[in-house]
Amino acid sequence: MGYIEEYIARRMERYIPKTKNMTTLKCSTLQPFNSDIKQLIDKKHRAWTHFMETRKPSIMQEYNRLHNQVRSEARKIRKLKQESVANQVKSNPKHFWKYIKSRTSTSMSVGELKTMDATGREVRCIEDADKANLLADFYFSIYTEKIDEGPSVSNKIYNECEDITLTTQLVATKLSQLNTSKSPGPDLIHPRVLYEVRDAIAYPLKLLFERSLEIGQLPADWKYSTITAIYKKGPKSDVGNYRPVSLTSVICKVLESIIRDRSMTHLLKNELLSSKQHGFIKGRSTALQLLNMLDNWTEALEIGGQIDTIYSKNDHWCTNRHMSTQSPLNTQSPHLRPPNTLSHIECTYQVKTSVCID
Repeated sequence: MGYIEEYIARRMERYIPKTKNMTTLKCSTLQPFNSDIKQLIDKKHRAWTHFMETRKPSIMQEYNRLHNQVRSEARKIRKLKQESVANQVKSNPKHFWKYIKSRTSTSMSVGELKTMDATGREVRCIEDADKANLLADFYFSIYTEKIDEGPSVSNKIYNECEDITLTTQLVATKLSQLNTSKSPGPDLIHPRVLYEVRDAIAYPLKLLFERSLEIGQLPADWKYSTITAIYKKGPKSDVGNYRPVSLTSVICKVLESIIRDRSMTHLLKNELLSSKQHGFIKGRSTALQLLNMLDNWTEALEIGGQIDTIYSKNDHWCTNRHMSTQSPLNTQSPHLRPPNTLSHIECTYQVKTSVCID
């Protein structure tokens, strides 16, 4: 993997042009004013200068007229801009969130963090390095090594899961389905680059994927992930109010997608998943699960039945914080028989992470 990554990085450096980051400029320099509005703004400035020299009420009236006209035209441009962003919300969601961020005064970066030392005294973390270490310790502490044996299945005889057969066309298809607006992983290989050169790198990646599955190991570069802390809500000084977002290698995600498709095909074909399972199965969204639950409640009320509910306000903490560092697969299960695939999936849980502070 090191050679392929180095080869792509060299070609990116040589052939992909770099542009200046326009987001660092002031918003006033990026307004899409046409020549007519610019002339109005110049007239308004000249009228104000003339008024300051003469102090004539008639010139002040002319200045107010020009001022109102410029403001009206600027509002029209802003409205057109917002309509354009709204129309592209599905095709270009990054453009939408970029506009929302530009109109938000609240900073989403990691602020000053507070923690307690061994003696119980409050410690403030101001430097980025201290913030990163504190967040890394917190995210590591909320992991659990509890091994879930998974749901039980019946003693019905199922077909064994066959080894994954890779083809160049399959890899090229997965590369063509990449979302080019996503961020790159620690290897800095952008999805847009992989998408544009998909026909040229499909075969080398196929050989790499086959070797990885054959020996049941991941390349070292795929085991690294970069964690960015995203502010959620509440006091910014509390590390628990930052949600970790992990960025991993895009190439590794392509292989994971292939394994996932084959595993889901086997599980659905042999009816190994419960009908109550929702969330990651096509046609069974979490919204559909809520509708089914609502139908059950409605039916119970119509027949005079009883509905008991248990509410816990801390459930979301359990969902967000407890992330297993062990593979959830039962390696003794006969339903995922290929040992190379199991070893490969087990290897994906042995990752090294680093926390970045923007």
